[in-house]
Amino acid sequence: MQSQCPSCGNPITYKSELSAYVVCSACQTLVARKDMSLVAVGKVAALQADGSLLRLGTQGSYEGKSFEVVGRIQMALGPADRPDAVWNEWYAIFSNGAGGWLGEHLGEYFVSFVETTNSAPSAREIHLGQMLGLEKERAVVTSVSRGTALTFEGELPFVMDTAYEATFADLSTTSGRAGTLDYSDDSPLLFRGRWCRFEELKLQGLRQADEEGQGPQISAANLKTLKCPTCGAPHELKAGGLSQTLVCQYCDSAMDLSSDATFKEVLNFQQSMGKVPAKVPLGSQGKLPGQKVAFTCIGFLARACVVDGIRYKWCEYLLYEPTQGYQWLTETNGHWTLLSPLHKVPLNGQGMPTGHPPDQSVTLEGKTFKHFQSTQASVDYVAGEFYWRVRAGETSQVVDYVCPPLVLSADCGPEELNWSSGCYVSGAEVWKAFQLAGNPPEARGVANNQPNPYTAASSQRWLTYLATVAACFVFLIFKAATVSAPFFNQQWNYLDYQQDRAQVVNVTVPPGRHNLYISVEATLQQRWGYFLVSLIDEKDQQARDTAITLYHEAGSDSDGPWSESVNEAGAHLSGVTGGDYLLRVEPQSNVSNQTEPEGAGPVDPSPHPIFTYRVKIQKDLPQWGYFWMIALLGLLPPLFSLWRASSFETTRWSESDHAPGSSE
Repeated sequence: MQSQCPSCGNPITYKSELSAYVVCSACQTLVARKDMSLVAVGKVAALQADGSLLRLGTQGSYEGKSFEVVGRIQMALGPADRPDAVWNEWYAIFSNGAGGWLGEHLGEYFVSFVETTNSAPSAREIHLGQMLGLEKERAVVTSVSRGTALTFEGELPFVMDTAYEATFADLSTTSGRAGTLDYSDDSPLLFRGRWCRFEELKLQGLRQADEEGQGPQISAANLKTLKCPTCGAPHELKAGGLSQTLVCQYCDSAMDLSSDATFKEVLNFQQSMGKVPAKVPLGSQGKLPGQKVAFTCIGFLARACVVDGIRYKWCEYLLYEPTQGYQWLTETNGHWTLLSPLHKVPLNGQGMPTGHPPDQSVTLEGKTFKHFQSTQASVDYVAGEFYWRVRAGETSQVVDYVCPPLVLSADCGPEELNWSSGCYVSGAEVWKAFQLAGNPPEARGVANNQPNPYTAASSQRWLTYLATVAACFVFLIFKAATVSAPFFNQQWNYLDYQQDRAQVVNVTVPPGRHNLYISVEATLQQRWGYFLVSLIDEKDQQARDTAITLYHEAGSDSDGPWSESVNEAGAHLSGVTGGDYLLRVEPQSNVSNQTEPEGAGPVDPSPHPIFTYRVKIQKDLPQWGYFWMIALLGLLPPLFSLWRASSFETTRWSESDHAPGSSE
């Protein structure tokens, strides 16, 4: 539908049949569509410059459907004349004919579709951490705030009075789906959707750097440089209209960037401590691991907490990129972590979305994060630009959960609960990304999410150990299954009369170097046998000696008959080279109750055998003793690595709320 503005005659085109109102771009008259004609309703306030990348006509794509931005509501958090933050709700028409909303705040985008709900609590009943239903999911309230409509432009499906204030409640789930409850009407409206990355929306037709609204300049959206009203130092603004506060890094004066067009109002601001040097200079740019583009460091905080009377300090750097929004780079004792906003909540121990952060483990995307510490963090020192009115001395509760190298952090305030997820980065990576001079400060102690450098080594050594033991075991089993027959096998009799019972025979050991196994087998009855075996090299007459003992005992007692025997045993001779040898076997024996060997016996021209014994020689049999030696000695390296990894974890958790030996 196309017509003319009833006030100025400017052509007006409705791009959607869903639109009920449109704002004339020429005279800012709010025009209502009534039947087939247009009626002037009144004037709207001029848009405030906020540095948005979007504009009317911007096109994009969401979940396979294209859309075009046709309208905008500009909202303020806090009082309209000095808002704490300004965000945009862009009205878009999708290719399927539906109307939806693209919320834009601090460089982040929330695509949603409105629906009425009768199950939501009232504005007075809703509170932070409350659990509600969101379609088929459970959601928790992560923010409750009061907002004011500043102005609007383009086409809208309904008219808004810029004089009203309304309560808004943000809902988050574990899947990333989200919602906002709008209490501007008697029946709350539910805007249900999800947060999207800038590149995911494939936006086209964005606002150029020199394009901005024509309204009063109540933000620093179009400013590139600004002089400190106290010391005159020049400052280059990086985040424009998104920044609410600028703290001069030279004289510590704080400027309210949303106060007026001159930005000369100096806040009543007192640093809590002396000047703290920033390791990453303000204005420097760098691309850290995990970042798709380079970010600019625009703000610096020195924060601290007190635990058991000890003050712990750390630094936080605010990073900004127009299409990616904000990230935080934190540094503690030379340890660095890159944190990004998290638009989902983890599961608690009961498998439900986390409301108020517990002091127990939480789960996110299949990973378990252990509760590390809950503390009150205060701001000691401030420098640079910030998207809120930062104050030295302001406090908030910070709850950290770790799954090294990852960390989840919940920043809890009276009206909002902000989750962020981060990953450990090394000082060398920070120095390389921002091209800083010199070397990074040496990391001291153990950070809460620092990767355990000994875990990988320990795991590798355990794998090596198990693989080695398994290989040796399989090799020995294979050797045992494929062992060749004895190359020497002979039987002798032990006679009741025998002047010299020693037996001497020739033995030829096959070529090569071998481990020989000499075994003796005998059937004894109530007697023992001791066999001294010598293998004598015929070349050098060097002898290799070993001894083998067999026995048999039997009797009876109160428990009945018993017997005990060893009828076969052997010994290993290692490193025997092939060649001709003499094998000498000297048996000694006696009945079980005699400890001394019996003599030659009474002279008998026809001696009788008392028992027979057999001597065998085999080569290269598996030696299980070596296997057990390898198995036991091989345990030392992995056990040492395990001890080092365990000591590292003990040091890590000694700084937590769950220190070893504590009652928690």
